Amino acid sequence: MKCIRYNINSNKKIKTILLICGSLLLTSKVEAQFTTSSGATTTNDNVGIGLGTAVPDAQLSLQSGYSNAGCATYSGKPALKINWTIPDMFCPPPGPSGTRPNILEVFNKYTSGGTTTITPYLMMDYAANLGLGTNPISGYKFSVLGNSILNGNLQVGNLSLPSGTRMVVDGDVAITNSSSSTWRNLTARTTNAAFNIAANTGSDDGGTIELYGPSYSGHEGQVKLISYGNTGTGVEFISYNPTLSTWVSNMKVMNTGQVTIGTRQPIGSYSGYKLGVDGDIVCTRAVVQAGSWADFVFKPDYDLPTLTSVEEYITKNKHLPNVPSEQTILKNGVDVGDMNKILLQKVEELTLYMIQLQKQNENLQAQIDLLKK
Repeated sequence: MKCIRYNINSNKKIKTILLICGSLLLTSKVEAQFTTSSGATTTNDNVGIGLGTAVPDAQLSLQSGYSNAGCATYSGKPALKINWTIPDMFCPPPGPSGTRPNILEVFNKYTSGGTTTITPYLMMDYAANLGLGTNPISGYKFSVLGNSILNGNLQVGNLSLPSGTRMVVDGDVAITNSSSSTWRNLTARTTNAAFNIAANTGSDDGGTIELYGPSYSGHEGQVKLISYGNTGTGVEFISYNPTLSTWVSNMKVMNTGQVTIGTRQPIGSYSGYKLGVDGDIVCTRAVVQAGSWADFVFKPDYDLPTLTSVEEYITKNKHLPNVPSEQTILKNGVDVGDMNKILLQKVEELTLYMIQLQKQNENLQAQIDLLKK
């Protein structure tokens, strides 16, 4: 139906035109076109509605834009503006009943076998939280269900995007999956470059984790845990004990190069050691690199103590010469390398004593054999 506005002064003619329009509206297929100062709005069963255009190419077409007045001043209006009003009164608990409506809903509604399924495409709730492929999640401004590709820069929050950075987030980031048994991955997808996670801007001004691809020259497949500073704890491995509801420090790598395993750290005379273990150690082989060894006992100029002097020393000190006392061991511990060297020295001294006794026995036996003749 088309109703054209004419400037007619006769009341009779106006009534006739209105009757014709009313009859057509009741008896025929509706087709209407309204021309405004900013464009045309056309509706038709097959064409759709156009705002700002007389030739809509969708069920609803919006034609808008802006001008710059010859590069002087921008002017124009938004293509779509929604003025979403909310109540301004405070309601004491329990508050109003019902559900607050969404600002925007784009969804698919499918009914099969008496069951209706609604799949959200684009949803914005009353608090302007946006969901793509899912309903908005309360407390999160943007929620996406499905795969996403970002070809550009992303800034989340109030922090400015540093030069050369593709994404900055001012707040927490959660990586989740609807299946509890599915892996959550954060990957760089590169074989000849590095993937860095830095507390600040890099490894020279904060703690950093560097992951190298298998083809990165000089660092093939390497993982670096980088700490900042030259004092204090550099890298710490911590576990949570749910029974005691407490955190437990299992291993620390200090910025001085020291490593401690266990809860307690070496103190006192042990505090400068490179490795401290609070517990037992089991291994199949241990090598101590020694600076010297005890073979000097077999050199011709070695002054082998007499057994008489050794006896006098033991009577007085209650331990062997050159061997740490019990009090010293309990205070300072056992130096494995030095103790093995000392024990070997005593074994070699005992060997020399046995050789001396063997020679004395041979001499005595020769004298006995001579007396028997």
